[in-house]
Amino acid sequence: MQGIKLRDLILENLKVKLTPSDENITAQVNELYINAKTMPVEELIRETKNLIKELFKDIENIDKLFFRIALKLEKAGEKEDAIFFYRLSNLLCPNPKAVNNLAVLYSETGRKEQAIKLLKEAIKLFPDNEILKANLKKLNQ
Repeated sequence: MQGIKLRDLILENLKVKLTPSDENITAQVNELYINAKTMPVEELIRETKNLIKELFKDIENIDKLFFRIALKLEKAGEKEDAIFFYRLSNLLCPNPKAVNNLAVLYSETGRKEQAIKLLKEAIKLFPDNEILKANLKKLNQ
């Protein structure tokens, strides 16, 4: 990363020390690790997403933190890292702003079809969001 240290961004914004000490979480991580080689990809993705949600469920505003980090990374030109944090923010709490920004970055990085798919899915969740609709229309032209 150029100029921005991810660790510093997280520490700057995060007030809670993240330590997955809960035995249930540790067991889930170990189980996923052991089964990752043989687990079907779709199941591995689903279970990993569930684990991430479980890890962060009790940390207030963590989705907003990840969104803020994504914004800073995007502004600094770190598009791939920004994509990661927009996706993480949206996974924890679906948000039309994160989806829109993510779709724009997908489009800017040559992933137009992925942007279109994302916007279509988001419009199902946020049917009144005119910005999502307008951006989908632009991408379909």
